[in-house]
Amino acid sequence: MAHRHLNLFDGNQSNFTNRDRSNLGGWTVDSSDTSAKRLDKRGFYATYNPNDRATFIKNSLGVYTTATAAKMEVHSPWMSVEPGTLYMFSLMMFAQFGGFNVVLEAQGNSVAADSGATTISTSSAVEFSENTGGKAGLDVSNGARTGDSSYQFIKLIVRATNKDGGNLSADRFMWLFDPVFGEYGLNKSGAVTRLVYDDFPAFMKLDDTNINDLVKNSQPQLPLFRFTETMCFVLDHVDDEAADYVYVRATEGTESKSKLVDPATAPASALPWLASVTGTTLLTSSSGFTPWLGLEEYDGPDSGTTPGEWDDLEALPDWSQLQALNPDFFDTVQGYRDQIATGVSGINGGRPDALVAYTRTLLDAAAPDAEIVVFVHSDFENSFKGKMLVDPSVDPDPTGSLIVDALNASGSAGSQIRKVSAVYDSGVGSFDMSKVLYPATYSNAAAKGLADMDTSFVDDKDGFARHLLMNDDESASVPEVAGGIGSAHFSTGTQYFYGQQDGSPFDSGSVVTDASVSLDLGGLSTGLDVVVELSDVTFPEAAVDTAGDGGNTPADWLFREKRLIICGADTGSTGNDWALYMVSGLTSGSDSDVRLLFIDGYRTQNANNYAYSSPLDKSSLAKQGTFYVRVSVTSGGAVSFFAQPDDHDDWGSNTLGTSTITGASVSAGATATVQLLGHTDVTSSVWSYAPALSCGVKHAKVFAAPISFTNDGVTSSSNIAYIDGRGTTSHAMFGYNNPLLDMDFRELSVYDSTFDCTLTVDGASSNLNTTVNSSPLADNDYRVMAIKSNLDGSGDPTLWYFGAAPSAGDELAASLTASTTYDVKPYVVAASTGAETSAVHTIAADVSGNLTLNPTIQSGFYSDKTLSKIEVYNSTDGSATGTRVAYYLPTTISGSATSGIDADSITWTLTRNFPASAVAYVPAQSLTKDAIHMYEGSPYLNNTPTVEVYDKFSVALQVRRFWDDSGVTMDIFRLENSDGYGLRVYYDGPSIKADFTDGVSTESVSYTEVPAFGEWHVVVVRRDPEAGLVLNVDSVDVQTATISATRTFVDPVNLGRIGQGDGNTFNSRFALSHFAIFDRYLADNEITLLNSEIS
Repeated sequence: MAHRHLNLFDGNQSNFTNRDRSNLGGWTVDSSDTSAKRLDKRGFYATYNPNDRATFIKNSLGVYTTATAAKMEVHSPWMSVEPGTLYMFSLMMFAQFGGFNVVLEAQGNSVAADSGATTISTSSAVEFSENTGGKAGLDVSNGARTGDSSYQFIKLIVRATNKDGGNLSADRFMWLFDPVFGEYGLNKSGAVTRLVYDDFPAFMKLDDTNINDLVKNSQPQLPLFRFTETMCFVLDHVDDEAADYVYVRATEGTESKSKLVDPATAPASALPWLASVTGTTLLTSSSGFTPWLGLEEYDGPDSGTTPGEWDDLEALPDWSQLQALNPDFFDTVQGYRDQIATGVSGINGGRPDALVAYTRTLLDAAAPDAEIVVFVHSDFENSFKGKMLVDPSVDPDPTGSLIVDALNASGSAGSQIRKVSAVYDSGVGSFDMSKVLYPATYSNAAAKGLADMDTSFVDDKDGFARHLLMNDDESASVPEVAGGIGSAHFSTGTQYFYGQQDGSPFDSGSVVTDASVSLDLGGLSTGLDVVVELSDVTFPEAAVDTAGDGGNTPADWLFREKRLIICGADTGSTGNDWALYMVSGLTSGSDSDVRLLFIDGYRTQNANNYAYSSPLDKSSLAKQGTFYVRVSVTSGGAVSFFAQPDDHDDWGSNTLGTSTITGASVSAGATATVQLLGHTDVTSSVWSYAPALSCGVKHAKVFAAPISFTNDGVTSSSNIAYIDGRGTTSHAMFGYNNPLLDMDFRELSVYDSTFDCTLTVDGASSNLNTTVNSSPLADNDYRVMAIKSNLDGSGDPTLWYFGAAPSAGDELAASLTASTTYDVKPYVVAASTGAETSAVHTIAADVSGNLTLNPTIQSGFYSDKTLSKIEVYNSTDGSATGTRVAYYLPTTISGSATSGIDADSITWTLTRNFPASAVAYVPAQSLTKDAIHMYEGSPYLNNTPTVEVYDKFSVALQVRRFWDDSGVTMDIFRLENSDGYGLRVYYDGPSIKADFTDGVSTESVSYTEVPAFGEWHVVVVRRDPEAGLVLNVDSVDVQTATISATRTFVDPVNLGRIGQGDGNTFNSRFALSHFAIFDRYLADNEITLLNSEIS
């Protein structure tokens, strides 16, 4: 139960000071020609222990006149009080240099402010002669007695006037000491007090009740009871806590939780104990900044006593002081309660529901349970990584690390959690369209407009390797992964993904360094050591041999399935031909084992220049997504192979055998290079020929001699481990210092076509240019158009694409004077550089006055061109110097319109002529968003996500089209298995539709597009096996289909395609500015936030 507050003044207020001793603890002087000062450690007596003045003496407050004054008046801070309660105010006083008459007054108010305050009670005048002291007191009834008013706040006033009448002279002092403002009533006395008092003899209790009949001076009511209460104070608290600790089961009455083990009600002093019981490590903040919630606890030097007021914060001199006010907010009691209650750093550590629950306690929100907080498992498709989506509008530290630090201190061992603030970033695969023109297509950062995308993939920025691929696989055993530098899979950063170089069988993409004599490692004169970090590996598997040995040594069937990982090459001759492969086929029978193969002299086929390893443990190596392979070769030809999940593991424990070879490579000299992936530079009939290993590569290191691990060392990668919260670069016994060639793909830019490797010779490092060979545009099986928009300050487009078609393309016509000739001046923007040029051509309006511009007829001016404007002049000599009569801008015709009026009041009309699917065509359009426009065929997703009838999932797309032909269907996105079961999102005449089928039953939803074409729409298709299939357009649920597809798929979903048709089929029917897939059913508030992000 609550006990009497013996003194509502806190330690600073009762001692006339504050934390930094910059004021008088909220006490203020309120009379003219009067001031005050504090006298430290000087007072009438030592509180608590009369014999220890050094420890328990308190400060005194001296109030004095600075000139002749009518009175001296000092006010206490406003104190928060309880209605219906009796209080007592008292303090010690001393009069110096003259006597005083002192009156005490109490004022009440509904707010902690002087305005509107009302006097509650006033004492009689107490006389203090010169150089004498004593106590003054005042009863204050805050609605405790019949007829009394009650208030939320009370302040006390001490007022002194001249004892002898008249004004006070200058330098008169009134000293105040040990102010007390406490609850005076007895209704809060404890159970132990009452038990002890009840055991007193009846005559003592009778005298206690009638104390003022027994003594001359007025006494407080029930002094013996008050004395007993004082003596039993500690016991009362112990008894109350013991009662609070009792748990009452619901079956025994109304359930009552034990306050000892309930983190919401446990005493603050018990929280460390409760944390130990629940295994909770109480967290502290490391952001260095004060969370908003922490400011609510701060009571600054304003006149009020309520913490968290603007007056408290405005008293701080600058923003840095505000940030530094309470950075360790996690140390507060409520922070500890939340950690224990959720178990986030204890018994529930690492559980997603606990991480979400605790994150909600940190939000700056009135109703945190209603806010967007979503945990995404296996971020980057790595089981040790996760990401937390937090709405930035309620994030207490939106640009800082407060939430991330708390989560990573609470996650499972070895796990790492990052925070994202956009729903679009919280999925399991999405595209960043802002990069598809630059740098994917052009290297100039000023590039803008529309152009044929010049890469073989659109990057999955989320790190799930769900790239949109432009090439069909050359072979099922050598699948495409991307074909360039993309966002890394299983981790942050970037990496290289395999992709074919051209359409010839097995001619595959590669990464090749410039030539350097230092890379001439063939022949094993010094030996070598190669370490490669791989991901997304398609392991080769050999079928039963049917070709025989070919009469060769090695036999043709031996390792008939070879995949090149890395090799030496020679731009000038045939030297430096060493190579590391992944192979299968040790016997002529079928072979599922995979091994490493090393050849020194792959242009020479003999029995002595190669060695191979024992089988790799494929399932163990691929379990974490990435793994390392290594070959170490001495100058004497001893070859050792290794494979392990991490380069910090013990290589000696992961050896795959050792053999001895005789090197056959010759020197390449200054024309030596190193090639990653690609194919060996021999004809396909040679035994050592191999296409690239289908994989991703994050890091490759080549050493000019075997690595020695005898001493401690550091790696080029920082923070490989964390010890006591601090990063370390020490590998302990493993050192990878200064490789000859460090080919690091982890911190490049997506779509880089060249980068610098680090070449280190004799301790001196230099950059070595390295080229990423990818599929040329002409060899892509599928094509999309890349769009980079350019908006003005009002958000309007400044670029217009006129369209492209071999014949009968889109037309733009201005309504001018019939049969009149004009100069037309289009301003063309070069998509590759963003540079603008203009040209003039002369054309006549027809007999109806239509001045028609056609990209087929005037192809040199308009076909496949990005324009900023078109000017029409009444001159006819090609000079465009007459009067401008028409002025077309990208805003003249809005997205859904077919006509518009320009700044010269001329009507322009746009006619789109959609050809058949066999004809290459791109529609005319304003470039309002960074996007891709579907063009040829239907590119497909790498690493297609698995979806079953019992899975929750969502797909979000922002699309725009310029047709609405009835009876015509056009796929937007398909996520299906080989039987065609799964999800289909498509156009059907004027409607956007989605179907989900299990082959027997189909759930269908539909929306009639308004306007019918030309506007961007955010389309979200979401399915919950209990809620059904829902189509949401522009943040509105337009239709829900009840669950009917319940049959489990026999074959898993393995194909995701965007668009429709095979290669050489041109269905340029829509543009796509956003695409994301989620492994959850997006909540309504998530869809609302998503629309605000990408609208």
